[in-house]
Amino acid sequence: MEFLFAHSGLAIGLLGAGLAACLAGAGSGLGTGIAGEAGAGLVTEDPSKFGKVMILQVIPGTQGLYGLVVFFVAIMQMGLLNGLHAHRYRRSRHR
Repeated sequence: MEFLFAHSGLAIGLLGAGLAACLAGAGSGLGTGIAGEAGAGLVTEDPSKFGKVMILQVIPGTQGLYGLVVFFVAIMQMGLLNGLHAHRYRRSRHR
């Protein structure tokens, strides 16, 4: 039970970071699909607007990248990528 109390903050932080990445990715995919569907209809009517349609389709895809950046910033702040969390855990066990 001590382990759960000691690491519940880390678990909630990881849950938040994972949700940020997953929801941003899902929203990005949904937005890209909607823009692609509308863009395909536009290009069938006027093929000269292909470049503009491609730009409008790429813009929702960037939202997934923002979620991934938030995920990595969050786990860096938690100390999971640089080993600080493991060091704190070992130090707290030896007290």
